[in-house]
Amino acid sequence: MSTAQLPVRPRRRSGLLITAATLMGVASVAGLAGFTLGTVALVAGLRRRIERMEVPPGQIARQRWAQTRTAVAAGVRAWRGAPAARPVAAADHGQATATLRGPSVSTHVGA
Repeated sequence: MSTAQLPVRPRRRSGLLITAATLMGVASVAGLAGFTLGTVALVAGLRRRIERMEVPPGQIARQRWAQTRTAVAAGVRAWRGAPAARPVAAADHGQATATLRGPSVSTHVGA
């Protein structure tokens, strides 16, 4: 086989590709460093804010949880102790409408 019969290979210009990959690597390292510094600053700021609080967040959470449990218990007691809804006849400009009256709900049915 002579050199005239060999397939011609395209010339590869890898210099631009190597430069792009290098710049992407440098940018990735710079981005990671910026992200790390931002995270450190955020955590430091949050710690300072928590230290300045009069009531620690854990104690506030415990108080809110106790309030929630108390409200739920009161709601359950009110729901279980409420009389069943009963229909009541009412007049609305000459048209009869049914009104359901429960513990604290009033729904008008009809036009």
